[in-house]
Amino acid sequence: MVIQHNLSAISANNRLQTNQSELLKRLEKLSSGYSINRAGDNAAGLAISESMRGKIAGLSMATNNAQDGISLLQTADGALGKTHTLLQVMSKMSVLAANASYSDIVDRAALQLEFEHMMEEINDIAGTTDFNRTYLLDGSLSGNSALKFMLSEATVGEEETFSVEIDDMSCEGLGIDDCSIETSEKANKSIDVINSAIDKVSLQRGKIGAVEKRIEHKYNVLSTTTENLTAFESQIRDADIASEMMEFTKYEILSGSAQAMVAQANAEPMKVVDLLTNSAVKADVPAKKTVQKVETPPNNIPVGAEVPAE
Repeated sequence: MVIQHNLSAISANNRLQTNQSELLKRLEKLSSGYSINRAGDNAAGLAISESMRGKIAGLSMATNNAQDGISLLQTADGALGKTHTLLQVMSKMSVLAANASYSDIVDRAALQLEFEHMMEEINDIAGTTDFNRTYLLDGSLSGNSALKFMLSEATVGEEETFSVEIDDMSCEGLGIDDCSIETSEKANKSIDVINSAIDKVSLQRGKIGAVEKRIEHKYNVLSTTTENLTAFESQIRDADIASEMMEFTKYEILSGSAQAMVAQANAEPMKVVDLLTNSAVKADVPAKKTVQKVETPPNNIPVGAEVPAE
């Protein structure tokens, strides 16, 4: 029994500190939902998961780019659909005006007025159709200014861009700015020109549709890849709540036990005090003297003499 070093208390306290440290870690994991909150929890897992997070972020942005690209192309295609409708009506009007049964002064003049309004509408569509202030049908996106969509994560050497050119879809761009149906001869000439313009619009819509379809396929690939990488990152980074709760309960019990043992170990040196106290008490008690009892007769009567009766 020693009093200078309470080894049992030191050992119990070390266990208590270890259990409380583990208890706090489990509490942190349960609170955050992550099994890795710092590099010390899992250095290799942290490095892998952070790399996955960067890749997932890049893929998420590429997915957003694909969605924006699809919306842009749908906007352009929708506007060209209106242009298609107008050109088809203009083609019918040209055929109608070419008929000899109509007069130039009344019939063809009325048709020409409507024809010109349709041409103005085609110019308005080409000049005003935009997506986030990017004009789509005015010819500004042709040649070197073609639209480019970034559809891969931002990693050097892995860029993947989809591009599409959109020609000038105005009357001038379509070659119908000089068309007229004022006379039968002009109407006949306009028929072929307008049909050629319809073919140009159809070809342009075909290019837009092909790129849109490819972007849709790319979007599906990006979405699937993002989902799989997120699942992989989750296996590394996310905490298993059921498992962590069991560990938390274990270390909570162990901490309580260690606290009790620390108290018990600290109580052990008090036995030395009891031992010393008992020894001191025994040392202070004096030895009892032996006293011989002598019977003395009353009234100083000698021993053996008769005692008078009262």
